[in-house]
Amino acid sequence: MPIFTNPQTFPSFDELPPSTSSLTTPQTPWFLLAQIKENMTITKPTLVVRDRSNIDFAVTFDDGDHHGLVIGGGNGEKARFRKGHTLVVPCATRTDRGEGKKALVRVPEGQGRDVRVLPTSLDKVFGLGALVNGEKDGEEKKRGCAACGKDEGGEGKLMRCTGCGVVAYCGTECQVRGWNELGHKADCKALKGIREIWP
Repeated sequence: MPIFTNPQTFPSFDELPPSTSSLTTPQTPWFLLAQIKENMTITKPTLVVRDRSNIDFAVTFDDGDHHGLVIGGGNGEKARFRKGHTLVVPCATRTDRGEGKKALVRVPEGQGRDVRVLPTSLDKVFGLGALVNGEKDGEEKKRGCAACGKDEGGEGKLMRCTGCGVVAYCGTECQVRGWNELGHKADCKALKGIREIWP
């Protein structure tokens, strides 16, 4: 799983390259992550979003409709631009529109199919990334049962969640506890979407 706090891979709006720069195909792609605040679509898809540095800006889609836009995993579902969900725009650029007008992100025609929507908030995406990558309070996190903490190197082998494939449990009792009491029910779909974008 990627480190979502890495500004080279996940730049904020102000850190995006301008659309006027002569960009070649990047060796390492970058991704704009932004939480959807409002869907302003009337004739052309336009979203008002907020990035990790709390900057609000618009994202427009030159495709003219939602054709080609799919949810998180690319499983064929149409994009649902829902308030509170996280938009993922690969290799986004900032379009400056002149004096007195706010800059925005334009998704060029034909590139809308690469945009994804994760069904969770931007803060939750960062939290899930830190949890999975073991970045808790600067300590290396041991891999173990997501409910009881039993070490993976113990007697029994841990079973991975069949939905997201990320979290693991030592048995059915812990799996039920993790799903119901510890919030994996809400996180599973988001983790699955994250893994499908960044395998």
